[in-house]
Amino acid sequence: YFDAIDKEAIASGSIAQVHVAYLEGHKVAVKVRHPSVRRQIALDFHIMKSVARFVNHIPGLGWLNLEASMEQFSDTIAGQTRLDVEGDNLDTFVANFKGSRNWCGFPRVVLKGPAVLVESFEEGQLASKYIEPFRNYRDHILREQEE
Repeated sequence: YFDAIDKEAIASGSIAQVHVAYLEGHKVAVKVRHPSVRRQIALDFHIMKSVARFVNHIPGLGWLNLEASMEQFSDTIAGQTRLDVEGDNLDTFVANFKGSRNWCGFPRVVLKGPAVLVESFEEGQLASKYIEPFRNYRDHILREQEE
């Protein structure tokens, strides 16, 4: 299907990893969901919901309604594992900023499925490059306040 795909990931997160590939001569980013992430998240939330049910029965803590909060949170996180949903969101994002493409590149969805998302490859810089100076400044201010 791909002309070529790098076996080594260029990035990896808690949900998926990204590989560079070539499709019909075009450089693309292939995001692949980690194999067991959906099962692991379901297990984690099963445990957290059990704890929440227990806490809801402790006198004075029922007002926290942790079980309902865990239910809502688990639905949100489970949705993060659907790469086709991420692709839909990216399509919406690109449409909303279509007039801004001349100064900032956004990847375009090429193919999408629940466990794989293929996007145009956009060269760029890591956001951490811009965040790090602010962290250093924040740390400097905190050290001054401690003195």
